[in-house]
Amino acid sequence: MIDDPMQAVVYDLPSGTRDEYKDRLRDFKGMIDQYLDGQIRSKHIALAAFELAFWQFKRSYGGGFHPSEVSKGDYCKRKLYFEYVGTEPEKSRSFSQQTMRIFNLGTMVHLYMQYVLLKEKVITDFEVPVVSKTLGINGSADGENTAEEITFEIKTMSSFIFAKLVEPVKEHVRQATMYAYPRGMKRIRLIYVNKDSLELKTFLVPLDMDFLNQFAEVVFELKTLKKENEKSGVETLPEKRCKNRMDNRALECPFANKCFEA
Repeated sequence: MIDDPMQAVVYDLPSGTRDEYKDRLRDFKGMIDQYLDGQIRSKHIALAAFELAFWQFKRSYGGGFHPSEVSKGDYCKRKLYFEYVGTEPEKSRSFSQQTMRIFNLGTMVHLYMQYVLLKEKVITDFEVPVVSKTLGINGSADGENTAEEITFEIKTMSSFIFAKLVEPVKEHVRQATMYAYPRGMKRIRLIYVNKDSLELKTFLVPLDMDFLNQFAEVVFELKTLKKENEKSGVETLPEKRCKNRMDNRALECPFANKCFEA
């Protein structure tokens, strides 16, 4: 059981009227606006964003579970086992050029936010490497403020989804929790960016310790299975999730062939 570091913290969610909600965001959004007032004419913002983009893509943290993948909660234990023991993927996922352009635009907005937050000392570091043997994860947090013990997670979304957002997405809280806990952070600051208008919504939330403990149990189960397989010399796998090779999950799985051959 993983101890809960923030039992007394409650969600900082918008309440009351729309004007009250705007007031609660004013300080954070005002900081961004103030920065823009002084820097909007400077070319170094764009250059810095591209520099950060190239720097980020060169970083690699190797294997392990990626919080963005397992945070949905609907994970396949067999797939996680293959990843945990270092099974070579059979294929890599491919995207259309249009989809890649959308991803790249989101990355640039993402990096711009990190740049401003870092320059204004809202965060003390960004793209912070996170490795945890207990959770079996390997990834990086968008940012953190070590003095305030806060992990930052930035998400871009369309105007349609942004308009409906009144509380943080559970999956995003889980993902940030998996970054925050190994780093000793006690709260999460989720920043949502409307990629069409660059409007912001931000929430201060506690770690999702229920999910963290649940996933820690899964990792312990996989570790135990790996040791038993090594000792016996016979590979026993977790239960298969897909009924057949044509399941949508199986079509996207990089271990599908090995899974159905077992």
